[in-house]
Amino acid sequence: MRHFLSVVGAVVGNFILWSLITKLPVHSMIIFCLVIAVGCLMLYSIVHFGKAADNNPSAKG
Repeated sequence: MRHFLSVVGAVVGNFILWSLITKLPVHSMIIFCLVIAVGCLMLYSIVHFGKAADNNPSAKG
């Protein structure tokens, strides 16, 4: 369940961040850098919280 919430939280956070970014008039190179940064942050959060859920002994059946 924790892994599912970490994935959903990262995707929802990504959507909210992008809805704010696309409303601002910024240069295309800045948007490209933000795409890479947000993608890396989303992958990091999924991997980090996924490992925390796997190491949790109460999650094992």
